[in-house]
Amino acid sequence: MKTKIVYKFVVSLILLTLLFSTSGSVTQASTTDTTSLDECGCCLQTGAKQVVVLTQEDPYLIALKLTAEVKSAEDNFGTLLWDQAYLQSTEVNPWQVITVPIENKHTKETQLLFAGTQDGNTFRILVFGLEVEKPTHEDAQQSFSGSLKFYEPTGNLIYLGVYQDGILKEVVNQTDEVRGLDWGCFLSCIGKNIPTYCLTPCIICAGAAVPANPFCIACAGCIGYGAFICIVACWR
Repeated sequence: MKTKIVYKFVVSLILLTLLFSTSGSVTQASTTDTTSLDECGCCLQTGAKQVVVLTQEDPYLIALKLTAEVKSAEDNFGTLLWDQAYLQSTEVNPWQVITVPIENKHTKETQLLFAGTQDGNTFRILVFGLEVEKPTHEDAQQSFSGSLKFYEPTGNLIYLGVYQDGILKEVVNQTDEVRGLDWGCFLSCIGKNIPTYCLTPCIICAGAAVPANPFCIACAGCIGYGAFICIVACWR
């Protein structure tokens, strides 16, 4: 129990530190995409303003646990660590996002369940996977190398983005499996660069990249939140 309390404190402290160091939006729009930024609406305004560690009695958490998507995620990914759940929100975005770490012994990814809600009763749920790698050269110490993935609760891969030294090298999107997602809007929203204020926990994570590393959880929570907001904002 003491270990869990310390863990929650460390993750919360890292996330709160990130909030005080942020400026601008979480994502940077790609200038090469033909989609108008106006079409993305609120997807560019994703800077997290508040992080709240949730209690097990929180009504949002209770409602989330009862969804079929959560049961499917538990079947396909692993154990949801409900005692480490927290909520991220902004002043300008109507979506509040519950983040729940996943203990999955079958992967090296740091995995989080993201559940977006506007009313606390209905949720849009996806699983985020993050693998962080060490930069390939010394000049890349302040950039991100690794992969970002989004899955449906059923386990189907929706999106894979591979970064090397801060540059997006590969994108795989399973368009046929995700009906209703405007991919032009999403790619314009997520942009080609990882937000700089997420880099500190990500670089520390790269030194000991295991899913349970609190810095890997904080890195995934920071990057994944912005990407998740892009997805819900671009859902048609």
